[in-house]
Amino acid sequence: MRNTVILCLLVYISILLQLEAIALQSISVEYRQDALDYGVKKEHYLRTSATIATDTTEVNAAVVQSHDATLATWSFATQGDYAAIAGGYYFIHNATGLLLGKTSVYNPDPYSIHVQKNDSFVSLCKSGNPQYAMYGVVSSLFDARGATTIKLDAGISYKECYISSGDAQNGVYPYSVQGLLSHFQREGQYTEPVQVVTSFVHATLSPVEHVTLQGCYYSTHVYYNNAHMLFNANTQDNYAMESFGGYSLFAHYNDSIVSLFSEYAISHVLIKNEGKSGNRYSSAYYCGVIVKEKNYKISSIVQKSDENFFAPFGDTFGGNSPRDIYYYSVSVKPVKNFTCSWIYTDQNNLLPSPYYTEYPHKRINNIRMVYINKYFSVKSDYRYAQFYKDGEERASRYQQGVVWGITKNLSIHLKYGLYQGDTVA
Repeated sequence: MRNTVILCLLVYISILLQLEAIALQSISVEYRQDALDYGVKKEHYLRTSATIATDTTEVNAAVVQSHDATLATWSFATQGDYAAIAGGYYFIHNATGLLLGKTSVYNPDPYSIHVQKNDSFVSLCKSGNPQYAMYGVVSSLFDARGATTIKLDAGISYKECYISSGDAQNGVYPYSVQGLLSHFQREGQYTEPVQVVTSFVHATLSPVEHVTLQGCYYSTHVYYNNAHMLFNANTQDNYAMESFGGYSLFAHYNDSIVSLFSEYAISHVLIKNEGKSGNRYSSAYYCGVIVKEKNYKISSIVQKSDENFFAPFGDTFGGNSPRDIYYYSVSVKPVKNFTCSWIYTDQNNLLPSPYYTEYPHKRINNIRMVYINKYFSVKSDYRYAQFYKDGEERASRYQQGVVWGITKNLSIHLKYGLYQGDTVA
């Protein structure tokens, strides 16, 4: 199937190149020498990427070469008056990302928590890294009548991954679907191909100005030799997952001053236990308000999840595990050129992974001050994090950074940090 899709894309590109409106939008070559993890030797990486486009069509390709492997991604999108189609490697992001989000690479920095912006539902992958992207086709229908707009998206992702021959014979992959998706190349003991198939539909309605409503459904299955493959085995309770998916409803009001938003999601997992199947449903919600004026901005966001809420493709605040989160921020501009902001995050991970190196509950205060004029700039960033377990504080981290911009092209950076208590859970 993959070779057929690539062949179709090459034919499509050859047709595009014959059009007068075609243009080479960008081409880039990047060289990097980097160690991707602790205890790993440095590698050399060369990434080459290009984009060609017409008024209605875009085609992207990227290749990342290293000593051990060569990775590649490609994507395309074309749009008409009432319909569009996208294919290749792409990301999907629904509403706030509670159920389906644009997956981010794991970052163990406790200060890396961020508010996920409301991306478009489909965005093309241009990085050359296929691990975190969907692979398949998405079709869209849309129309507008005055202030009212409607859009319907439907798509499928078909990603081939590899498991060991032992797991293939047992019919069970014992680890998570994220672990399965990381084995997207045949290497070592991972030689048996399986297919991770995700199908989804998504609808967006803007009935009046400032109001947006969204609904979404998706389902994921794993197949080996055209038969269902179990995964995410729980040896303690003697069950494994056969499939998972979920539903989401989202409402958003946004004008020049106030933004109100709320997403409610239900996750669905089909479980096999000693030959018997059972359904497990769990829920989560994410809601918030943002008030903004010329000299200030206030934000408040709350996320609450059931302990068994299962959304491995979600991404809110940089993660997809079930969590309770309270987020508050205030930014003010009392005088010209000076801005001061405070951000507070309280995050409790309800099901921390055994590989999770931090304590599951953390509270972070972040105070930023910025002064900028046409001659120089000064930026201060103060961060204080507290880590809890079983209701008791176990560790804390303090960090202070200052950036002094002397000229447009010259700046001095200072950073100081202090860690107290145990550093791991």
